[in-house]
Amino acid sequence: MKLATNQTCSVTREVFWNGSSSYEYTDIFEHLFERCDCFFDVGANIGYYAVMAGVVNKNLKTYAFEPSPGPFAYLKQNIEINHLNNVFGFELALSNENGSFSFQAAINSKYTYLKHNSLGGSGHLQVTREDESPFIVHVEAQTLDFFVNKHKVKNIDLIKLDVEEAEHLVLLGATSVLSTMRPIVVCEVFSSEMMTQLSTFWNEDDYAVFLFSDYRLKATSFADCNDIKKIENYFFVPKEKIEWIKKFID
Repeated sequence: MKLATNQTCSVTREVFWNGSSSYEYTDIFEHLFERCDCFFDVGANIGYYAVMAGVVNKNLKTYAFEPSPGPFAYLKQNIEINHLNNVFGFELALSNENGSFSFQAAINSKYTYLKHNSLGGSGHLQVTREDESPFIVHVEAQTLDFFVNKHKVKNIDLIKLDVEEAEHLVLLGATSVLSTMRPIVVCEVFSSEMMTQLSTFWNEDDYAVFLFSDYRLKATSFADCNDIKKIENYFFVPKEKIEWIKKFID
């Protein structure tokens, strides 16, 4: 696959210097994309995972969401240069309600001469944090349930969330999708408090919790995640889809 990018994108910098397998969930996702029919990439940035999904499986429908103008411009370009007609990009935020919100996009002060110098992926809806950003844009937000109904999406197998501490807001707007479509959900967790919020969306008799560490998955539980002091990555997997990730479980 090809990726248009610039100096402010940490994703492609990591992949270029250390190889794709060094970046986050690349190997696991490549395996999952072969089995999935529909993938939602929420906080897609320039489209690394969305494009990979489209290239790996031409029958896989991918919906990629990126509200920040800079990353979205590259997301759109990357869909085009890879000639993907199974990947759809939306300059849209997913949240717990429909409406218009202020979005704060982080600026890389080292590269102010670039047209798009905010590809670092650290932007966020202003309603979730109070810190200041020199670059604020107004974006449309929808709930995931609303989007699915509007676009007549029948099934979602995998959701990746990377929305800077607003993951629980996305899930609050996706209660119907979670209960009826039962997707694998992958997201960053910033604290034990955040994990407590996430635990309200799943019954552990029905969903399994895995910590992503050293490119492998370690079975854990919500009860054991009470001392999170740094950003950790977790997979929340319905019991019937554990077989899909079995080869990556330690």
